[in-house]
Amino acid sequence: MLKILLINKYTLLFFVVAITIGYIFFFKDKIPTEPTLLNNKLSIISKKSINSDVIEKESIIIDSDDLEILLDSIMVPEPIKKQLTLVNVKYYGFDSLIHRGQIIVNKSVEEDVVGIFEELFKEKFPIEKVIPIKHYNWNDDLSMQDNNTSSFNYRTIANSNRMSAHSLGLAIDINPRINPYIKGEKISPSNGSYNRSKLGTITDTTTCFKIFKKYGWKWGGNWRYSKDYQHFSKSGR
Repeated sequence: MLKILLINKYTLLFFVVAITIGYIFFFKDKIPTEPTLLNNKLSIISKKSINSDVIEKESIIIDSDDLEILLDSIMVPEPIKKQLTLVNVKYYGFDSLIHRGQIIVNKSVEEDVVGIFEELFKEKFPIEKVIPIKHYNWNDDLSMQDNNTSSFNYRTIANSNRMSAHSLGLAIDINPRINPYIKGEKISPSNGSYNRSKLGTITDTTTCFKIFKKYGWKWGGNWRYSKDYQHFSKSGR
């Protein structure tokens, strides 16, 4: 009897081993291993880490990052100071990369300015830089020569005693070096030139002109006795 039990025991063990080996042989490709599961997890994490939002944030170039409007170097009447606001804008640079700049404008046109720059960005209209003129020591000539787009600057109109619309933050100059002020032989800035085929130049057919016009802003390129191709304002002055 004992001999029979031992035979049955070994027979049962043989079948268990045989079935186990067969299962592993036929189904081994269907058994996920820990490294495979780990690789899948890493793959998912990698895909999540390169979503478009992250790429956009990492690729934005910060041109200016002031926390407040600093007017300490110029004498600005207190009532005008209270009318001003600092606006962050996003735009495509001449390098085809996304930039973030800042522009000081009058609070009364803040909503317009935000909408205008959002549409300029959407249309990918190229702008070289947008930095408050404070970084040029409030020197309009230096800002224009550097092709800097700006608005507020407490100053008079060139060669006059009349205050400019810029002194209230109610006018914007876009890419001024390539969209200069021209009257007869006079060109401002001195290094400016107007070539309709050049990147970022404004004409009455460009998206820049059409967007400003949509918001009710008037273009200096339409002036009768002079041309201020960089200049947009609500009043037309």
